[in-house]
This record gives sequence, structure tokens and C-alpha cells, in this order.
Amino acid sequence: MNRVLLGVIGAIVVLTAAWWFAFYSPAGEQQTALEAETAALQAQQTQLRTQLAQLNDIRAREVDIRADISRLEQFIPTNPSQAALIRQTQLAADASGVTILSLVFAEPDIVDTAPQPSQPGLSLGAIQTTGAIEGGYFQIVDFFRRLEVEVARAILIESVALDEGEDGYPQLAATFTADLFALVTTPVDPNAPAPVETPTDGATEGAEGEEVSMSNATTPREVATR
Repeated sequence: MNRVLLGVIGAIVVLTAAWWFAFYSPAGEQQTALEAETAALQAQQTQLRTQLAQLNDIRAREVDIRADISRLEQFIPTNPSQAALIRQTQLAADASGVTILSLVFAEPDIVDTAPQPSQPGLSLGAIQTTGAIEGGYFQIVDFFRRLEVEVARAILIESVALDEGEDGYPQLAATFTADLFALVTTPVDPNAPAPVETPTDGATEGAEGEEVSMSNATTPREVATR
């Protein structure tokens, strides 16, 4: 009787273990995986909702954003645009009553510390400008005010020097230096290593540096370089 009872108990233990390994354990692992996947999908859903809210906000402010972009393109154009600046400077001089004697632009210098623009191949350039004007003191002050307020170009006045004008006081002659800013083509570094040309399928490099033709050699293809 005890042996029968022990056999029944042993059979129950074996069946329980078999059921555990065959059904319950895999189902538990699958449930854990499904819970992790659900959590990842919920996090992705939250992220997508945030991005959707940001896009809706951008669409609602589309007119203002386009106006800001247009303003920035005038503030820092994608070329020196010296002709447009000369016209704007002349308008400021006419409105303030001063006479422009000279306006000289240097070649752009790349601003190494500036962030890289989103447009490929362009960098922020500073154009040193030297100018000379003549007029009364308050007229000269008004001219520089108009340069800052009315001219749509980014101008940084570095220095201003005043002297007596040709006709004597109260006429003054003012010379100034300033920096203009524009996005210009990034110059090629002459010290940069030349691009390495990979060998074509029809040839390989020999031990002495001479080209050795393979048995299935064909006419070498030209390697396109910039």
C-alpha cells in the first residue's frame, strides 16, 4: 500500500514538473517579453505624441517662423552681398545728413569658433570693413544709430575715430572699422591629406610599387575624385 501511495505521489510530482517546464514556464517568459514590448510601445507612443504636438505648434506658427527665417537670411546672407549693403549704407547716410567718403571691404575670414551652419560646404565668414564719413557730430551719431537699427545686415562696429573735417569745426571726419557677417564657401585646407584612390578590380599593387595585372584584368575604371 505504501509503495502504491509513493508511486502515485511520484507520478504527481513528475507530472507537475513536466507541466511546469512544458507549459507554465514558457508562458511566463512569453508574458514577461510581452510586458516589456508593451512598455516599449507605450514609451514610443508618448514620444510620438510629443513630436506631434511640436509639429502642430510649428504649423500654427508657420507664418512667424517663415518671417524669422527671411529676417535671418537678410541678417547673415549666404554671400557677401556688398552691393545691397552699399545701398543700405547710402540710404542711412542720406537720412542722417552725412557724406560717405569711402567704404572698403576685405576678403572674408572664416570664424573658426562659430557653429557649423546647416548648409553643407558653408561657414560663417567675417568681412572686415573700413569706412570714412563726414558730417556734424549729431549727424554722425545718427548715422551709426541707423546702421544698427535700420540696416538689415549684421554689422559689428569695432572702432570709431573722430577728427576735424576739411572745412573745419563743427564739421567732423569719422573713420570706422566694422565686421560684416555672411555664410561663405568653406575654403579647402591645402594641408589636408589627399584622398586615397582604391585599386580597380583589374589590377593590384606589386611589392615594388608597380602595377601587376590579374588574370582577369580589364581596363581600369577611373576613380572619381572631388
